[in-house]
Amino acid sequence: MTHRFSLLILQGPASPFLKGLAAVAEERGLNVHKINFCLGDAVFWWPRKAEWFKGTDAQWPQYLERFCRDRQITDMLMLGDGRPKHAAAIAVAHSLGIRVHVFEHGYLRPDWLTIEPDGMSGRSRFPREAGKVRAIAADKPPADLGGHFRSSFLTYALLDLAYHVPNVLLGWIVHPNYRTHGPVHPVVEYAGWIGKAFSARRRRHEAQAVERRYLPGAPEHSPRFFLFPLQLAGDYQIRIHAPLGDLDRLVEGVIRSFALHAAPDRRLLFKTHPIDNGLSDWRRRIADIAHAQGVSDRVDLIDGGDLDRLIARAVGVVTVNSTVGLM
Repeated sequence: MTHRFSLLILQGPASPFLKGLAAVAEERGLNVHKINFCLGDAVFWWPRKAEWFKGTDAQWPQYLERFCRDRQITDMLMLGDGRPKHAAAIAVAHSLGIRVHVFEHGYLRPDWLTIEPDGMSGRSRFPREAGKVRAIAADKPPADLGGHFRSSFLTYALLDLAYHVPNVLLGWIVHPNYRTHGPVHPVVEYAGWIGKAFSARRRRHEAQAVERRYLPGAPEHSPRFFLFPLQLAGDYQIRIHAPLGDLDRLVEGVIRSFALHAAPDRRLLFKTHPIDNGLSDWRRRIADIAHAQGVSDRVDLIDGGDLDRLIARAVGVVTVNSTVGLM
């Protein structure tokens, strides 16, 4: 029997999500295929069977084209469009007339997963005009904004370890050509988290001191400030789609603009991302840029704090591909 739809799944999140999705897809009559690139992919796909690609990035497009032709792939699913193998896969899919479905779990939080054809952010087909968005929403039911899923940092950390530890310990034997899509090696990232754990008490006290300055008891006593919640430095939404394509340059540009144009009584507060690994040393970098621009006495960083309250008190918020914009 020939299946009408033949779905190829590439990389997804460090969780069993794709395995569960594949089971549902098969129940609905799809023929499901999976290509693993590393042991971490296999951990969350086991005990299902999958093909393995262990070649180089240069060999990937030709391998994928042959794979798709042999198995008559009609649809391709992947997490994000920025990973090098995913970007190359999208190009191959377009050349073969294969439908591409890209999903992300960071657009709408919590509980929501976003899926779009071909790409996201700058590659999204979603209308840019407010009127067209309202027209799409006009005949749709209200969104269910109730909480559905519970998670924790511990859960996130354990899943991440289950994905990366096999790659670090055995990957050099099993798939020597594989390179993580992240900006740093997992061991380096974990070292950053260990450092954050040892400094947790100090960072908490520092955040409380900054918060008392920006969130005094009476709102009328709050300083007039702009808030910039930082993204992760390795986020592909920043590296591919954001202006300047680099978080350092974005931060520098915002501080320079603040120095040139903000009223003298305004302040600028940066907030680190909740899962920043601490390797970027934003405190020093922001302080150096602010000093160079002559506004070091008006620029602060908070590593922690209550984001909702900070947004409510801010006179403006700078967002770069962040769900903070929706908040």
